[in-house]
Amino acid sequence: MVAGVEASEAAPEERDWSDLTTVCLVEAFSWLDQEDLWRGAMSCCRSWRDAARSRPALFAALDLDPAFESIGADAAEWWTPAFQRRVDAMLRSTATLAAGELREVRIRHCSDDALAFAANRSPQLSILSIRSSRSVTDQSMLTIASCCPVLTELDISYCYEVSYKSLEAIGQNCPNLIVLKRSIFNWLDSSEHTGIVAVGLWCLGKPSQFQNTCRS
Repeated sequence: MVAGVEASEAAPEERDWSDLTTVCLVEAFSWLDQEDLWRGAMSCCRSWRDAARSRPALFAALDLDPAFESIGADAAEWWTPAFQRRVDAMLRSTATLAAGELREVRIRHCSDDALAFAANRSPQLSILSIRSSRSVTDQSMLTIASCCPVLTELDISYCYEVSYKSLEAIGQNCPNLIVLKRSIFNWLDSSEHTGIVAVGLWCLGKPSQFQNTCRS
């Protein structure tokens, strides 16, 4: 009899987490890192996914750099169309879920279309890093310049299809730009860099000079 009582007292308490209100769920989700939010909360069940989607601020940042840097070197699969589609899907989903509140994007190997999609929906975007995105061209960068006027940091390193036209547009439309990173050199055709490297070095740390140079 006593043993039975002790056994019942020791039994773990069963909880129905589905009874948590949306407010409680969202508050708990706000403490999760990006990976746990996407792979945990968003993948758990429909009620949790709907709760997360109800708070756009949870998706204000998309930072995939830690995942890339943990590999230590470029993996061959990163340069495949299939991998680019996965990155694009993540960017599109985040821009949609953020509902205009996306403020930070740090990704690699994205496409022109996905970047333009995000730009058109992210007027508050202030930090953008798309290094090693060789499919990105002036087309999407001009969209960034026109749709993201509060941009303060931009990294377009190793984006070989981005030309001086994009730098000019960014300088004219993004007056708050403080950091511009463009580590790039195409050894196959160095002529495309004429004038850009010199201007980039001269304007390093001098955003007002960069803007004036781009306007001239």
